[in-house]
Amino acid sequence: MKHACLLVLSFTILATACQKTGQFYDQLDNLPRANQLAGNSYAVGDTLVLTGKFGAGKADLKISIGGVDASVISLVSRDSSYTQNDVLYNYTLDVAKVLITTPMIGQQQPVIVSVNGIGSTVAAILVSKDKLVPARTDTLTYLDPAVAKEALRMPAGTRIVPNYTPGAAIVFMSGDSLVTWQEGNIRRGKVTWEDNYGPFTLIDPSSEHFGFGSDPAGNNLYISCLTRDARLPGTNQSAIRLMKVSLRDYSVTTLNRTVIPTDASFIDEAYYDLDTVKKEGNISQVFLPVMKNIYANSKGELYFSGPALNWIATTGKASPSIQSNLTLAGMDASGTFRYLAKASNNSRQFFVVRTRKGGRINGAYDFIPNITTVLNYNRLLGIDAENDLLYGYTVTSLGATSYTISTFYCYNLAQQRQFGEFTYKLNNQVPTITDGPFDVVEGNYTETSGTGARIFQWPAPGLPGVLFATQQQDMQDGLRSIKMVNFNNRTVSTYAPFIQGYSPGSKYRLGIGGDVVGYTASKQPLMVRTNETDVTINEVLLMAPVQ
Repeated sequence: MKHACLLVLSFTILATACQKTGQFYDQLDNLPRANQLAGNSYAVGDTLVLTGKFGAGKADLKISIGGVDASVISLVSRDSSYTQNDVLYNYTLDVAKVLITTPMIGQQQPVIVSVNGIGSTVAAILVSKDKLVPARTDTLTYLDPAVAKEALRMPAGTRIVPNYTPGAAIVFMSGDSLVTWQEGNIRRGKVTWEDNYGPFTLIDPSSEHFGFGSDPAGNNLYISCLTRDARLPGTNQSAIRLMKVSLRDYSVTTLNRTVIPTDASFIDEAYYDLDTVKKEGNISQVFLPVMKNIYANSKGELYFSGPALNWIATTGKASPSIQSNLTLAGMDASGTFRYLAKASNNSRQFFVVRTRKGGRINGAYDFIPNITTVLNYNRLLGIDAENDLLYGYTVTSLGATSYTISTFYCYNLAQQRQFGEFTYKLNNQVPTITDGPFDVVEGNYTETSGTGARIFQWPAPGLPGVLFATQQQDMQDGLRSIKMVNFNNRTVSTYAPFIQGYSPGSKYRLGIGGDVVGYTASKQPLMVRTNETDVTINEVLLMAPVQ
């Protein structure tokens, strides 16, 4: 009997102990705690998501970021499980969402979670002003059809003349018809191709190698291309014309007319001795090549890039054998033309001309050997003529179809000096800081050679501007966004997601599906939606304003 009592007492003590042990572990499991954050870089307006044990609404939960109380916008519990040593364990996880606000901006801002007065620091995060990577938040709004506003429709094949000065005119050219869009106002007119030399025709007007540019006020369109007229010595020659077309009365003024042979891809000494032709001076008197890119400002000045003198134009099509995009030139308001700079490390980027002299062909004649200002990068993005700024970048080939962009550059043309550069910190895994100062941001910038660089100048009147660039956020699952590279405050931030692929009703996107061609004075991007599977005409869309 005594032993039986002892046995019962032992079981009672054991059961009580087990019960208390179970209660202890239940209490331990329910102690407030927060798990590690998924990322450490956020921006104003983003959602920070915390998981852990927060009392699921029954406890006093407080969260602060950088010493600022954060508003809890959502607190829910969800059931989850995991397996360990072939045993299934079930548990409940609390999920809290808080909104990032302006007072929280700063580097290494502590995230402190307090439950019933007991607090702990979860992480230190970077909080920036601009929007963060869409993959890291659920509050960033995509650019969708409800946000966009259709501004204009143009026939397929329309040539678009971008202008990135805020409020500037955007010109659309289809045949002889010109449409000028500016701040919602639309002007239409037709050009009669005639000047002091008489009537002429444009050879292959849709050629991508010809130059077009408009001034910000929308008064004039400048064109550099091959033409034919009755005064040419023969059908084996063409006239390079630099023209100014009025966007008010659609008259044509020829600033320069240079005749070249276009039946062979070289210039024979029988036509010209390129050592003696006038290369700089009054625009009407120089031996002027076709300029692929033209940039005009409100002071009446022009910048040029991409000259070419070797052309074949025998079948109604015009194609250059060599075009040097990193050769730069300018014309001041008085009409004086001069060359400004050329590339330093790639012979194909020099202004090279194929010539024949003494029966021998020289395939690498340097047309401007006296120009000593050189640029170290191998791609030209564009020129902000209003602020005398050039944007360029260097690329590394990844194969036949894509490139990695290693460094972006901003160059002040008026001061002949480099203003700034940005080299990302390469991270082939998941970048931890994708928005922020130049010296901390990580990423991998790419472009596709088949569609050209989808990089766009950003509106920054009077300031060294910014670029749009497509950033590969995560090499594993291909998340991308449109980034802004700001040379003025040396930061990178996110403007919008980059959405690949298309399905009916999908979101509008920047990138392969559409190009930014200008901005309103209030900095609304004007985007031309092209290359979509459902689009047979160019839809010109006004997108969300830039913050």
